[in-house]
Amino acid sequence: MTSHIFYEPAMSTLWHTLHTIVPLFYTLPTDLCIMDNEERRYTSSEGYTGTPSTIIRFARVPVPNDFARWKKYSSYVKQILDRSPDDHLLPTVSPAALSSLALYGPRPLAPCLTTLSFQDYELRGSPGYAMRFFADTLTSIRLTLSNPCLEFPIYIEYLNKYAKKLEILALQYDPKAPSSWPNTYHCASFCSLGLLELSHLRGLRLTNIYTRPSAIRELASLPLLEQLDLSLKASYGFRDGRARTRGVQIEFSALRELTLHVNDFSLPLTVLGNISAPWLKDLSIICTSDPSSDPDCIVSTSLIESVFGAIAAHSSLQRLCFWINPVQPPCNLSAAVRPLLGLPNITLLAMVNWIAITVDDATLDAMSRAWPRLECLNLHQASRYAINAGGDAAPVHREAFPTSPKATLCGLIPLALHCLRLHTISLDIDTDLPASVATSPSIPPPMHDIDFGLFCTHSRRVPEPRLPRVLPENSALIRLYVGVYARARDPERIATLLSAIFPCLERVAYGFEDGNDRSEGWYLLEYFLTDFRLVREQERRWCRKAIPAGSAPD
Repeated sequence: MTSHIFYEPAMSTLWHTLHTIVPLFYTLPTDLCIMDNEERRYTSSEGYTGTPSTIIRFARVPVPNDFARWKKYSSYVKQILDRSPDDHLLPTVSPAALSSLALYGPRPLAPCLTTLSFQDYELRGSPGYAMRFFADTLTSIRLTLSNPCLEFPIYIEYLNKYAKKLEILALQYDPKAPSSWPNTYHCASFCSLGLLELSHLRGLRLTNIYTRPSAIRELASLPLLEQLDLSLKASYGFRDGRARTRGVQIEFSALRELTLHVNDFSLPLTVLGNISAPWLKDLSIICTSDPSSDPDCIVSTSLIESVFGAIAAHSSLQRLCFWINPVQPPCNLSAAVRPLLGLPNITLLAMVNWIAITVDDATLDAMSRAWPRLECLNLHQASRYAINAGGDAAPVHREAFPTSPKATLCGLIPLALHCLRLHTISLDIDTDLPASVATSPSIPPPMHDIDFGLFCTHSRRVPEPRLPRVLPENSALIRLYVGVYARARDPERIATLLSAIFPCLERVAYGFEDGNDRSEGWYLLEYFLTDFRLVREQERRWCRKAIPAGSAPD
């Protein structure tokens, strides 16, 4: 009796999630399902290696009674996810067996399935196999297509028929996959395919399945759509965004996250200028252009400013991420960032893979005042890259674009004072400290001598620059990356300054390339920083006791 009570909960737990469908094949009769051993080649860190593999095949044509145990155990399966990292050690199912399963197996193959995620291009010999898992309980699906021109319309049709409660749909096409057809699919209308009938859809991701502007406008009719990830191509219905005319805006009433994969950085101008999304929080732009072969794809500072201007019209934005092909000229962010300063809720700004991103201290001060909720500032420049010009190209290094960091360590002080949630900074910084800059506060001066500006000075004949009298005790910064070519010439003074303005700082990271290792000073800095954190805590306690209660500034 006791074992019977625990049977159902145990089965529900054991079968809830599968990383391969092979366990279900073990429920089939032994005279139907046979195992063959053969050598299979797979890619490892050492190259291609031969390894014995077990292949599951059908010895005959299945009949309905063969699937009695399959039906019993498949009813417990709720999730089928990607295969295990030990994929090469697991048995595989032959394409012929998958085709037979699609033809003669139960429909659906897992009647209570809610999440389906696997790569369909591995199953090219049985294109209908994945669709046999579509059930009315399905809420999330992720598939990789091998021939999107054929499969994309068919999948949408079947989902409409068998998975009307679908909430998350992610279809991707990998043109570099061995089994992929060299086809490019561009969708001109989602309405004609029936995708808009999936009224429960909350997330839609189409990777390398290109969407025309007319189809983007249609998606606004999905009332619950919160996450949208689209691929756009300049030759598919998009005019030059830099010369766009703003038409009637289409409102996405529930949209919160928008990701755009583009081959031209100007394309987001068209999209952002023609949609309204009052709840939009996250925006990611991923540009995979190749300026070495197409000069028009160079992302200039002026183009970045134009895109920022279109972004600034969406006042609800909080997180901004930009990823670009590394072979790009340096970006002067100080000249481009002004439109974004009108967005008061920014918590993340990430610009990754520019050759260099320069920003001066005045701009950092403006950012700190405009974005008090800032949590992460990631302006990480590309460290090394190569231009492929039809053959073995010589590597092009950062020195080919002579730039020098404009931000200084002292320029980080406003971020410490105004952005109390800021936990990560990645920025090309000039880490040399002028001799005139003091790195430690001294005994608190009389209150009438304090200047509560960026620095405070004592009543002396020769004023000396000092840290703010009121140190940022609440700064949350724990990670600081100072760039590829930063030097730690005076690690003790650097650690003294950083420990004063960032009391929680755990690590200062740097970069180097081509064997040009400048780590000696940084190792010393790490030791100093660890010790100075304790010293600074004692100083702050002493400071609070030294100032009479009620005399501290507001």
